[in-house]
Amino acid sequence: QLFLAIPVDVGIPYGGLGYIGGVVAVGLWLYVLHVCVLLGWAVTAALDEQVAGWSGSPA
Repeated sequence: QLFLAIPVDVGIPYGGLGYIGGVVAVGLWLYVLHVCVLLGWAVTAALDEQVAGWSGSPA
């Protein structure tokens, strides 16, 4: 089974069921993606407040 070109059988922890391992792997990638998006949003919001404070204009 090929998952993002990583040569690891993701089904081993689930009794060799590759489909379940694939679903879990995709779920973990989606979780990591959401964490990155939320962190990016938080950093952008913080920088927006800081830049608005420098210019004196309301955001």
